[in-house]
Amino acid sequence: MLAFPWMPEWNTDEIAGSYLSRMAKENGVASRVRFLRWLGFATNLSETQIMDVSELTPTWIALADKLEIGLNDMIRQLSTKPYWACFYRQNRRLPDSEVKILSRAPMAPELLLAMSHTRLQLRVCSECLVKDHESHTGVPILRRSHQLPGSLVCHIHGAKLLTACPGCGKVLVPRLNLVDLPSRCEGCGYDFTSHRDLRMDDLSPLLKLARFEHECLHSTFAPRPASDVAAFVTMVCHERRL
Repeated sequence: MLAFPWMPEWNTDEIAGSYLSRMAKENGVASRVRFLRWLGFATNLSETQIMDVSELTPTWIALADKLEIGLNDMIRQLSTKPYWACFYRQNRRLPDSEVKILSRAPMAPELLLAMSHTRLQLRVCSECLVKDHESHTGVPILRRSHQLPGSLVCHIHGAKLLTACPGCGKVLVPRLNLVDLPSRCEGCGYDFTSHRDLRMDDLSPLLKLARFEHECLHSTFAPRPASDVAAFVTMVCHERRL
């Protein structure tokens, strides 16, 4: 392993892959494989995904340890697991491997065992991109709240989240290398920061659903009644005639 990396601050809504990619770049490491090898991982572990802590693998545990972030902070503040834990019910006997993991981590079992579902498409708010460029770092980040299943609009701005380039239709997908968040389309050069959609008003069911999901992500991990979710989904489908 090289000299210990310079650790940038993470945003409260930033997803792990976005943070680790920023860290790699700011330490002059150009690829995911080189980044993981730089941290001392074996070659066979250097191909793992670093988008979200969808499953608590030995690689994620080792990453938290090597970077001295802490497994608790890694999961609570850089992953979507807190959202999925809201709807988790433990109804199975834990295998020995998971019991060992639980014994090492000072957090609720439902938080560790709730399976996150990594998206194949990125969701991006063009207005958040502008705010990121105006921030003190000037670097856009990928937000956890935008990647949740019911978040079709930004919970802050009410703008429709982009999943594809408005200019050419190219789908926004996580890069296989590092989780970069582009400000321009790599295909046609469309400037995402210039894109504007009509904002949803506060009574919009889509905005209410996005805010509900954001609250779940930042909740204290108490399971939510399924009826709450069903009511929101029913209302959204009715309003949108889906």
